[in-house]
Amino acid sequence: MTQSLAGTGPLVRLILRRDRVRLPVWILGIVGLVYASAGAVSAAYPTQKEVDAYAATFGESPAGIAMSGPPTALDSIGGIVIFEVNASAMIAISLMSIFLVVRHTRAEEEEGRTELLRSAVVGRHAAATSALMVVSGATLLVGLGIAASLASADVPLAGAVLFGASVTALGIVFAAIAGCAAQITTHARGATGLAAAVLGASFVLRAAGDVGNGLLSWFSPIGWSQATRPSTMTGGRSCSSRRRQPYS
Repeated sequence: MTQSLAGTGPLVRLILRRDRVRLPVWILGIVGLVYASAGAVSAAYPTQKEVDAYAATFGESPAGIAMSGPPTALDSIGGIVIFEVNASAMIAISLMSIFLVVRHTRAEEEEGRTELLRSAVVGRHAAATSALMVVSGATLLVGLGIAASLASADVPLAGAVLFGASVTALGIVFAAIAGCAAQITTHARGATGLAAAVLGASFVLRAAGDVGNGLLSWFSPIGWSQATRPSTMTGGRSCSSRRRQPYS
């Protein structure tokens, strides 16, 4: 097993050097998107009256729930912020994981660089392991940035940290999915397309489950992340008692 991972450290450093621009762009782009969105939402609902009006409008809206997830704690500004930003954050980090893992696994093999590396002292699983390590680290940085962004937008720290952790976990899951896709496809485009199809199916299952009784959401990695219910740690209460019952 040790021999199959030989050279993982140097490959990690190689990925970091090659993606010294790409990685910061992904990380700052996702964190910046959440920060800007959270700040705008927080400023748009400065009073409890406006917060209650939002809850009355979107708490029972099937379209809003399908897009954004379970309508939890919409009677608090923290709940509204998480409700508004969670879909974009989760899709963005999933795409980041998919693109980066495929880039450093199947795309490398397709272009012949992996064979050159294996002519040196590099284990069979070193390339995939190094890609997963770098991407997992990137998702962790995104999660920390998102937590800080939400905390700055009046979301209680516990809820902000839990949401950041749920986004990080989702990014790691899709990094693993992309790694599996890279192993069973011949070309990088095929691997990316397969992993993206899983992401699309996950979103559809989550949306159908949230609008329904919540059962289908258990078959979606996005549903798993949202099942942590970080909004419940913002001081609000559920705006819909009849949905998501299987999560109780």
